[in-house]
Amino acid sequence: MSHRLVTSSSNPRVAAARRLRRRSQREATGLILVEGERVISDALELGVVEDLFATPDAAGVASAAEARGVRPLWVSASVLKSLSDAVTPQGAVAIACSPLIPAPEVSSWDLVLVLDEVRDPGNAGTLLRAAVAAGASAVIFTEGSVDPTNPKTVRASAGALFRVPVASGAGLEQVAELAHRAGATMVGAAAEAERSLYDADLRGSLAVVVGNEAHGLSGDRRSLLDETVSIPMPGPQESLNVSIAGALVLFEAVRQRLSG
Repeated sequence: MSHRLVTSSSNPRVAAARRLRRRSQREATGLILVEGERVISDALELGVVEDLFATPDAAGVASAAEARGVRPLWVSASVLKSLSDAVTPQGAVAIACSPLIPAPEVSSWDLVLVLDEVRDPGNAGTLLRAAVAAGASAVIFTEGSVDPTNPKTVRASAGALFRVPVASGAGLEQVAELAHRAGATMVGAAAEAERSLYDADLRGSLAVVVGNEAHGLSGDRRSLLDETVSIPMPGPQESLNVSIAGALVLFEAVRQRLSG
């Protein structure tokens, strides 16, 4: 079946979508860009897709959108590329409702992951995936962290952004206050911490805090934590990527809870 393609990025629907590449516009509208058939399919299942732009080779996700009452706009590859920041766009881009909530609306502090000044979208997306896999009750991005609705973060999260409550914009002090009010312990990973991750009790309500890629958790920020732990590294390596470190702490908490 052939489709009449929109070939101009000045099309009103395309232009509205392109504006969402700016953070200020995403915050003003409460809408975000989502790309890739897997992530769009997740958003469709949750009923949060507002619009869809597809090339003819993305007929599957376009049909799924139509079945849910979303009329796709068929576009040329060049128009789709104007909406995507991927080197090789995956055939479809959607506009979806932002899933972000304010930090005070986090309802469960059973196992919360806190990204403190984590700035790389790839790391943030990987941490979101780890949090979902670990069954985290929420993920919080503090002030100074990458925007969780940044298209690169959304793409790196592979749909995880829509599968766990995500809060953004709170300072670490506010997060600590909220955590302590809920009876949660704030634990961060630091290479020089005396206590090993495997000696810490992570079975109660817990906020796992990971710091900036370059300088980790600074001294004044560590003072907001209840405990810092180190990850044993017998090999000749001084540090781990923040997403690996965060995943290790999360899954040690999972292991302890499963083992009783």
